[in-house]
Amino acid sequence: PRRGRPDGALDGADGEDALGRMAAVLVREFPALYGALVTERDTFLSLTCKSSRAVSGKFCVVCVMGLGHVAGVSRCLAEDHSGEFKQLTRTPRRERAKLKVLGVPAPLFDRLLADSAIALGLFAAVKLSGVLGGP
Repeated sequence: PRRGRPDGALDGADGEDALGRMAAVLVREFPALYGALVTERDTFLSLTCKSSRAVSGKFCVVCVMGLGHVAGVSRCLAEDHSGEFKQLTRTPRRERAKLKVLGVPAPLFDRLLADSAIALGLFAAVKLSGVLGGP
């Protein structure tokens, strides 16, 4: 007989077997998606666990994750992934924020430039319409 819970969810080995079959299909059909959703996440979670241990100075750290990540995170904990944390958390927006234009962070410079252009356009429109008067 098949084990299960009254709500239809699978328990224990049945859940792990079903998860393994789903992962196999995902790897076969969508390898890039599997890499992003599972493999990179396993690495990120393992690095976070290691970081938490280092920051807290404790021997034991509790990390909570879904069943689908347990085997991968366990494997990643035994491997050396130093230097990958920045790569996994890198986004174009963060990279842009690190750039400086005339000593000002690039996003702030972009905003100042846009606001100045809008203000100049409004001033020109008002001036041309004669609302401010003058020559």
